[in-house]
Formats: sequence, C-alpha cells, structure tokens
Amino acid sequence: MVIKLKSFILTALLFAVLSRVSAQVQSNPDDKYQKSQTISLLAGKWYLQRDFTNDSANLRIPEIKFDIMQNRFSGSTGCNQMSGSFMVNEKTLHISDKMIITRMFCPGYDEMNFLKNLLRTDGYHFENGLLILTSGNSIISRWSRILTTQK
Repeated sequence: MVIKLKSFILTALLFAVLSRVSAQVQSNPDDKYQKSQTISLLAGKWYLQRDFTNDSANLRIPEIKFDIMQNRFSGSTGCNQMSGSFMVNEKTLHISDKMIITRMFCPGYDEMNFLKNLLRTDGYHFENGLLILTSGNSIISRWSRILTTQK
C-alpha cells in the first residue's frame, strides 16, 4: 500500500512538473510570429518618393504594403498591381521574383526598370522616417508613409 501511494505521488509530481514545463514553452503560441522592432517598422503601406530617374506614369505613385506576419507584399508599380512574398531580417530584405503582376499597357513609363530595381533589393534601413531600399551600398529607392505628388 505504501509503495502504491509513493508511486502515485511520484507520478503526480512528474505530471505536474512536465505540465509546468510544457506551459512555459507554449505560453504564447504567437511568439513565433513576433518580429523585431526593426522589422515591425517595415509593416504597412509605403509610397515611392519620386525623382527624375524613377518617375511614375500618369502621376500615379508606386506603393507597396508589407505584411510582416505573412511575409507578403502587395501594391502598385505606378501602373500595374503587384503582389508576392519577401524574406526579411533586421538588415536584409529580398523580394521574390515570383510576383503576380497585372499587365496593363503603361505608355511613357519604364515599369520594367522599376521592377528590376525592386528585385535587386538586398537591404533596407530607415532614415528620417523614410524606408531606404538598398542593393549593396547603393540606394535603390526611398519610400515614405505619406503620399507626395511633388517632382
């Protein structure tokens, strides 16, 4: 009888300890979705800051919206709609070339150059509220949370 009682107590204690450890490991199932503060700043909609070398068609400004929880993006090239996936960490950003893009004709706009530059992005940083996309040490483009129509 004493042996059965000791066995029961040991089993109960072992179960309690394992349950506690399991609860600590699984305390927040969303932990795997939490991103660093730097990556979190990337989330949301950004508008291209236009310049003379990367102008947009018909005064339509390219925009991109990053969903950091799904690692997906959507937006506009300034003419066509685009969406796809990306990989990001605190310093690097890679846009997948497996993009979905509508195919409207865009007279007077070098959309292919815009997409080529977007695809060569390998890094990013933030500067004075702007998202700066880079390739190596070169700045590819600057993006703002605010839509501006100035040239």
